[in-house]
Amino acid sequence: MVVGADEVEDELLSPAALLAGMPTRRLGRPLVYHRVIDSTNEEARRLAAAGSPEGTLVIAERQTAGRGRRGRQWVAPAGRCLLFSILLRPALPPERLFALTMAAGLAVQGAIIDQLGLAPALKWPNDVYIAGRKAAGILVESAFAGRELEFAVVGIGINVNVRPAELTRAVLGGAADPTLRHLPSTATSLMVEAGRPVSRSALLWDILRHFERWYERILAGESPLEEWKGALLEWGQEVEIEAGGERILGRVVDAAADGALGLALPDGQLRYFYAGEASLRPRPAGAEDNLPESA
Repeated sequence: MVVGADEVEDELLSPAALLAGMPTRRLGRPLVYHRVIDSTNEEARRLAAAGSPEGTLVIAERQTAGRGRRGRQWVAPAGRCLLFSILLRPALPPERLFALTMAAGLAVQGAIIDQLGLAPALKWPNDVYIAGRKAAGILVESAFAGRELEFAVVGIGINVNVRPAELTRAVLGGAADPTLRHLPSTATSLMVEAGRPVSRSALLWDILRHFERWYERILAGESPLEEWKGALLEWGQEVEIEAGGERILGRVVDAAADGALGLALPDGQLRYFYAGEASLRPRPAGAEDNLPESA
């Protein structure tokens, strides 16, 4: 379903309609809807502590304290993004938890392909890019008692119907909406890339459908690793990693089930980096082309 251009600002999500069209068996119920909230992940964590069941979906039109990886602010204009979190209670050991991030990224990618026919890629470790610009981010948080997982929260934020003029003004620092002033210069939206407004409800349903399939496979002992590797934007590319104050050039040739990215270094070594300790950027222009093709 596609909404008309004059409906973009007014297309508030309807909890009743979302539940009526929910295509999943175990995810999306109960549904907790907020017009404004601090963070859907924080609300999901509060609900988890209060005993809410697996599958609880928290969705909001606007967040006042949305965040991404490493505590970065996640900015989204009200009513034109998808901002939601899913509460899960899987029996997974810590080393398998990154499979949820992989599954969420593949679910968003699959839904965008289904709904819009675009070609999104996954930027390590947890973003979704289209044509070189960020359209969505994923944040998975968890709580453990020793090595036993109490719950995990999968948070997803997608720029859906953010308009071109808003993105431009945000980059220039002149956005009328103060929440747009912090949008990164690499941001885009699905409406910008597709050239038309997009139904947030249909997109949400499709993401949940894809994610539930991956989640059931993970619970059955499978891993999304190979599919995730194939979806990575950086796969086979020369990149620069900043880790521990050191800048390292390498070619992306591998990834591990726990999310570590494997780089082939100029000296032939294969070295792995974790998202919590490293930042990734494209290879700087003018760097010597002496990187191995494989490990």
